[in-house]
Amino acid sequence: MRSVEIFIVLILYLTLPGYSVVFNEIVAANNTNIADKNGDFSDWLELYNETFSAVNLAGFYLSDDAEEPQKWTFPDVTLQPGAFLLIWCSGKDISDSELHTNFKLSREGETVLLSSTTGMIVDSLSFPALPADMSYGRYPDGSVNFVISENPSPAAANSFSEVNIFAAAPVFSKLPGFYDGSLSVELSTTTDGAQINYTVDTSEPNRQSTPYTGPILIDKTTIIRAVAIAPGIRPSAFSTQTFLSVPQPEIKNLPVLSIVTDPDNLWDDKTGIYANPLKSGDEWERPVSVEFFEQGGEFGFSTGAGIRIHGGASRLPEKSAKKSFRLYFRSEYGVNELEHQIIPSTDRDKYDCLVLRAGFNDAWIHWLDIERELTTYVRDVLMRDIYLSMGHPASHGDYAHLFLNGEYWGLYNVSERYDDDFG
Repeated sequence: MRSVEIFIVLILYLTLPGYSVVFNEIVAANNTNIADKNGDFSDWLELYNETFSAVNLAGFYLSDDAEEPQKWTFPDVTLQPGAFLLIWCSGKDISDSELHTNFKLSREGETVLLSSTTGMIVDSLSFPALPADMSYGRYPDGSVNFVISENPSPAAANSFSEVNIFAAAPVFSKLPGFYDGSLSVELSTTTDGAQINYTVDTSEPNRQSTPYTGPILIDKTTIIRAVAIAPGIRPSAFSTQTFLSVPQPEIKNLPVLSIVTDPDNLWDDKTGIYANPLKSGDEWERPVSVEFFEQGGEFGFSTGAGIRIHGGASRLPEKSAKKSFRLYFRSEYGVNELEHQIIPSTDRDKYDCLVLRAGFNDAWIHWLDIERELTTYVRDVLMRDIYLSMGHPASHGDYAHLFLNGEYWGLYNVSERYDDDFG
């Protein structure tokens, strides 16, 4: 009788759709890892058949939208037991020698769905923001333990070397943004046995930071930075979220930027860029987390970047305390370029650099009386807009409020950088 029960359980395991094919690995920012047959470095995902039976995927669906779970349909393809299937998420919509979905993956993280021919969800995977050329995958294959690897293994077993894998970054139970009253925030990670440590003073979390033991209660503007640490593998990337408690609702009438970095990157006498504003070049670029909120307060994106002081005379401490900045988007910070239409006056949605102009001339921060008397804060933008309307090249820009490490830093003009990559 006992053997019959085991046999029935085994048959159910092999036939139930939730226990057959799973998402095993995913790369959402493929820059150099592996190219498709056209030579394009498209994003990709990998399916794994963890059963002892072949599974025909004809009529199954893939999607990155829960409201449209049947975005892309599989052709007649069979996944053998213990086999892997590479699927390009390129938006090309191809179903021949290579499989290409009709959608792309968000490098900022999202959820992908695999559905059966009847529409039943076979598997789903919510992946975090991923650095360029790094994968989020099950380790070992088919398990419930997820790690981030510097060495993706498309269409092959995830035999990651422990020196090249990272704990999965902590995930927040709430989105960053504007909140009234108190708020309870929970942290989690998909890496088994990982301990989450966090800070609330904008410093980088490490092994000595506060251990996460339960929900974090927030009743004022708070920045939480968290890291996951697990035995035998490397710590995760930092997760940073800004929770803003602002008494003036009008601030959401414009977009809002929150820039977060370790205080020493700004204020250290020897290494801080704000404490040494005349310094320039690669050596004076510091890592930051950037969060953007659309007009109205809706969360737009979160990404890593490099920050530098920007400008000429406005760098001088005696002339202006409010500095302009440059933001650089590079693979070392997680993405090669920012993909977001941050400036409404242009259709451009990819940037490798943005300038946050403080408005030195014709502004209250200028040290000359005549400049303060002419304060309009629109002349620079107006001249650029006139040039554009005349058909001449000029940078587009839009106004936004800036919070720096949780402190309101003023009104800025977010604009394209006029350099060799412009246009």
